Amino acid sequence: MRARKKLKKSVLKRNKRKIIAGLVLVALATVFIFYKLAMQTECEKTQVPSQISIKIYSPQNKTYNITNIPISVMASQDVLWINNSFDKGPSITECLNCKWYTRYDLNFKPGVHTVDVYVSDYENNVITAGVTFTVENG
Repeated sequence: MRARKKLKKSVLKRNKRKIIAGLVLVALATVFIFYKLAMQTECEKTQVPSQISIKIYSPQNKTYNITNIPISVMASQDVLWINNSFDKGPSITECLNCKWYTRYDLNFKPGVHTVDVYVSDYENNVITAGVTFTVENG
């Protein structure tokens, strides 16, 4: 009788291990499949050209005799965010879920400056535009 119980326990343990190993394999396969699907979706996203365009109204590519120059940017449609950077500095988020922004509180020192604008649509396609301008002693 004891031998049967011992054998039964042994078989149950073996079966439990097999079931757990099978579940682990199913879980790993599921993760792998979802990963592959996510990567395909990501590749498809990067291949679709964005329909968004950016217009930088200010500053313009010219020489200014003032140091207080507004930044004014408009996208062709609502976007997830608009960022910019000044003179290749860090990117600053100017607005979220927006179409345009204008900023009046910037003062530029005399010299050549760049403004780079980055816009992301709701599918994470990012497009850029930039302008270079000069500030003379104002």
